[in-house]
Amino acid sequence: MSWIELPRPYPDEILYSVIARWVLRTGLTSDHDISMKLFGRRSHTVSIQMPSYLRILKKRLKSSFTVDYLVENTTLFRYYATFMTPEKQAEVRNLMLDDNPRNALRSIVDHSKALYCCPQCVVEDVSVFGESYWHRVHQIPGVFICPKHNAVLLGSCPVCGLPFETTRPEYVITPTVCSRGHDLTQKIVWNTSATLLTVAKDSLFVLEGGMQHIGLKFLNESYREWINQTGQYKWQHRGLNVDLDRERYIRTDYYDIVRQEFVTRFGSAYLDTVNASLRPEDEVEGQYDSWRFIGYFPRNGWHRPHDWLYRLFFHQPRQYDIPIKHILLMEFIAGNVVNFVNGRNVLTDAASFLQSMQEAAATQGEDS
Repeated sequence: MSWIELPRPYPDEILYSVIARWVLRTGLTSDHDISMKLFGRRSHTVSIQMPSYLRILKKRLKSSFTVDYLVENTTLFRYYATFMTPEKQAEVRNLMLDDNPRNALRSIVDHSKALYCCPQCVVEDVSVFGESYWHRVHQIPGVFICPKHNAVLLGSCPVCGLPFETTRPEYVITPTVCSRGHDLTQKIVWNTSATLLTVAKDSLFVLEGGMQHIGLKFLNESYREWINQTGQYKWQHRGLNVDLDRERYIRTDYYDIVRQEFVTRFGSAYLDTVNASLRPEDEVEGQYDSWRFIGYFPRNGWHRPHDWLYRLFFHQPRQYDIPIKHILLMEFIAGNVVNFVNGRNVLTDAASFLQSMQEAAATQGEDS
């Protein structure tokens, strides 16, 4: 077995990109030869987000990289693991290290072949390092903006539409021009959405380990405390005096208010795009209206059936949840993830939250 000397990863570079640069330098062109040298297998390409067979790769490397270094610094493991139980984290890490087929991780991550880059990052990388590379943060699902430059990420050539992806087991380097000769660095589109920029910055914060000390139990308790406190304020102003009525109100009518404000804040189109859809109000309204009419509410049935936002507020945490859902909820509650984690500006003051909703409704009324 011949030793492999991969180039040292650049800041925030994905493993796929490191290998793509190695392939370019070695001059290898055969998919079979590349896969055999890296993994001892006839056909295997490193996935973009969560690669597997890393223990085999490490044994073939001449460099001093540890397996933990590769997992923590050249993959999206830390981003996804933040919203897993410790047991699920260990299971997924083992899947990445061992000789498991790539589809074993499909329940966690989409093994898309799409690649994204920031044209401004490309310019800077070439200036600083002499070459461009694929950044981890740009590959995070739901991130459409570069958190550093506020530029719209490119997944294809903006001139001819040729995508930055591969349909064969080959490695694609980050382009400065597309294969048809169009200069990508001259087609920068600047973002105008504060929401998209906040999502990008918060996703980078999570990826870099900003929430490693925060567990799912803490998040679950924080979400529930927030909706109970804000719901308590609203319930008191309705003149209700029975505890059961208060709990029922928070889980039904008040949850409807919060849910609608959430959809208004982020927009249905964006929620659909990031796999965080919330069903239309009229689709789920009838699910329990008949129970309300006859005065009967089944046990644990005071809600619209199990949309993901309701589950984050009122159910026990699962082994794993899609990160973007947590990120959006923390932004909804506290403005951004950093505020939420640090306990700053969290709207536990129900009066402030309700006042903000009333002001937003008044503004919309004036605009219309």
